[in-house]
Amino acid sequence: MYRTYYGGLQIYRPVSPERIVSGVGSAGELPRILRHLGVSRPIIATSNSVATRTPLVDHLSKTIGYDDITVFSSCGQYSPEDDINALNEVLTVSAVDCIIAVGGNSVLDTVKLATGRQDIDSAKEPIPQIVLPTTLSAGEFTPEVGRMEGATDTIRWLPDMWAAPKAVILDPVLTLYTPDELWLATGFQALAYAMEAVWSHQPHPYVDTLALEAISVLTRELPRARGENSLEARAACQISAWMSTSDIGAKGRSLSRFLGHQIESALDISHGVMSCVLLPTIMRLLATSTIEAQVRIDNAMGIKNNTDTPLEYITRAGDFLEKLAWELGLPTTISAAGRDISELDAIASDIVVAAETLGMMEDLPEGVETIKALLRRVCC
Repeated sequence: MYRTYYGGLQIYRPVSPERIVSGVGSAGELPRILRHLGVSRPIIATSNSVATRTPLVDHLSKTIGYDDITVFSSCGQYSPEDDINALNEVLTVSAVDCIIAVGGNSVLDTVKLATGRQDIDSAKEPIPQIVLPTTLSAGEFTPEVGRMEGATDTIRWLPDMWAAPKAVILDPVLTLYTPDELWLATGFQALAYAMEAVWSHQPHPYVDTLALEAISVLTRELPRARGENSLEARAACQISAWMSTSDIGAKGRSLSRFLGHQIESALDISHGVMSCVLLPTIMRLLATSTIEAQVRIDNAMGIKNNTDTPLEYITRAGDFLEKLAWELGLPTTISAAGRDISELDAIASDIVVAAETLGMMEDLPEGVETIKALLRRVCC
């Protein structure tokens, strides 16, 4: 079933940070990284919940030996324009030479966009970022950034190849304060990234190897990555989330990621939860056109096949994922996530317009009707 494509033309552009440190207690390497970068005036950027409900900011301040470090704690969900402008102002007046970002993707997107504006304004290299993620969203490894458009409350996604941090620290200890639903749902988000890499229209053997390993580890370790005694499993999930983003250097956005961004902005659902809701249905939607890839995905997830045909075999994957989400206490429908689609036709039409603009209609054979059917399926 495996389709060989080693001999074809392949283009891969590495976009990873310059340095990635991982493992239990790896946050202790922060002072060494700051010295390596020649930093004298860092700032910590985070969310209000991390700053007020966890000891992480105090812990990191003591680790690097700054008693009076500036803390910007207004990185809101979806990176609103006002928060980006506020951080940009802090960077301008404080002569900051490094940002230590602590939190999930919304924190990182705010930091990426604010530093990008500093770069434009000053014609200098962007202020270096050191990221200590507390979720499995893995935005620290991608050049993508998203922001909330103030006038419409919609999310605009932008690629910025200069936006990658200088260093990333994957310390599972920092994730112990992340709410379980957020932590586990972003694990599903990483699963979606990895699966899309395997069934991509532009497959790459290097990406496949990492993505399949990420799928194998995440499906095995996510159920174990809960509670205070789960540091080994959490560390494994962090590395797997990193591996799940290897496709960024080989290709662009995929269907699940694209649909997730469109629907979550309309319904105010987090991207991680949207991955739980969409991924099983997307797998079923693409089953006949991605049989080879999905057989390899099923094998990676440990789904045994003794008698089924390949198509019958891969259709069991959606059930497997829904069961995994249910066991983790995660929603698998929009209604279970506390939302309803009252304007289904309008949302479907907007999605098709965006898909046409991005050239993504190949996986939506019936256009708006495909989207409507998908939305009905994941609604309740």
